[in-house]
Amino acid sequence: MHAVLAHFAHLQGDKIRDAVLATLIASHGGSTKQVGAKIWIFDGGVLGSLTVGGCVDARVREEAVSVQASGHPRQITVALNEDDTAFGMGCAGTVDVLLVPVALGPDNPLVRALTTLQAALVARRRAVLVLPLETPEACCVLVEGKPGEDLEAPLAAAARRLFREEGGTALVREASLPTFLELYRPPPRLVVVGAAPIAAPLVRIGKQLGLHVALVESRAERATPAQYPEADALHVGIPSEICATLTLEQDDAVVLTAHDYKYEVPVLKALARSGAGYVGMVASRRRGRAVLDFVEAAGVDPSWLAGVHTPAGLDIGARTPAEIALSILAEIRAVQAARSGGPMQVQRSASIAG
Repeated sequence: MHAVLAHFAHLQGDKIRDAVLATLIASHGGSTKQVGAKIWIFDGGVLGSLTVGGCVDARVREEAVSVQASGHPRQITVALNEDDTAFGMGCAGTVDVLLVPVALGPDNPLVRALTTLQAALVARRRAVLVLPLETPEACCVLVEGKPGEDLEAPLAAAARRLFREEGGTALVREASLPTFLELYRPPPRLVVVGAAPIAAPLVRIGKQLGLHVALVESRAERATPAQYPEADALHVGIPSEICATLTLEQDDAVVLTAHDYKYEVPVLKALARSGAGYVGMVASRRRGRAVLDFVEAAGVDPSWLAGVHTPAGLDIGARTPAEIALSILAEIRAVQAARSGGPMQVQRSASIAG
């Protein structure tokens, strides 16, 4: 789940009555990759961060006190300092932040919008939050497949573009009221096949990374909520049949940990017909190659098999189950981001040299 929605659920669980939601709506003179970042400020606490926790967050916390007292939204511009360069935002730039007071009750329009967003993501649907800067109470949510017939043309066009481009934000000033739009996507899925020792850290760390995590296991006694409290779903049955029923997309990943070719071969055959962008198998090079040969002999396209990651993971010298899980999740992230997975120092040096 997106951090802002997870924090929203946390506030509701703690029965917080009033808060201020701050959103970074624009960046000038620096990177725009943190546009859309949000922070909740409430009496006695803060959830989230807009940059790295330097002057921007401190200034927003100060402004939140008067915004809460007045009950009216406010836009502020904050200069970045060197503390914020960790997010790729240059120290010479500025950011625009929208602060909105939120009474956390069911009648609040923003609460209703966030609740709609939660429901859409649970249903694996994309949605766009439409937030007028001057009148946030007029916010709305467009769920994928449902037209925004009441939106002004510039806003409708921006929403369609966000759905088409599969991500991002838009600040539309051409409408009668300046409006911020943000696309929310269901989190990518991590499917762990087999309740091997590595499965527990894969599930736990994967969930911490914001993935929707499912465990597939043939034995019910090895796949219980007590053993995998972080799992979003536990599927018990014949693994290949379960995998064949999953609707997987390019951002989704599957990791086979079973160490048994009787499970691995049929599962790989099922996954060859899926849309998963990453398929990995925990195995030695020799055993992994032998399993892939079995699968190829069963008629699976060799070009698809060439994309199966075995041994799964980056070479970080991993030995323990947690270390191996970390290496696999790092490789999954690198594949999703189309990166090499090499050291940042080397990447930065190459960028400077170029």
